[in-house]
Amino acid sequence: MIATRIFKHIEPDYISAILHTRFDRFESTSGIQGLMRLTPDPGIELLAIHAKKIRTGQFRLFIQQLKQEYRFICVWHIDNPFLPSVLKRYGFDPEVAVDEFGDPLIGMRWDCHPKKTFDDAGGDV
Repeated sequence: MIATRIFKHIEPDYISAILHTRFDRFESTSGIQGLMRLTPDPGIELLAIHAKKIRTGQFRLFIQQLKQEYRFICVWHIDNPFLPSVLKRYGFDPEVAVDEFGDPLIGMRWDCHPKKTFDDAGGDV
């Protein structure tokens, strides 16, 4: 079991191991639980997330913490009809991808955009 500043614990998910999806179970320090997969970029993909106590700001805090640590955040297979509008308010955009098995993934994605720099001639680098 792994613990970090954001996560109380991260542990293998046995169904994920059988299906070879590489998702791990987690519980965040802010009270969010679900499945996650870290990427080398560094990024994080979330699946099947839920709050232990709804309407208490847990999810907002969790997303803020993730934005400080990862270059991108993807939330896949959104079943909650309210979640897309919440994620949109937090800067997420619709995302479609294909997983390693060729299956479509539909969700939302946030990307960290580094500050623009300018070369000596005043143009974008």
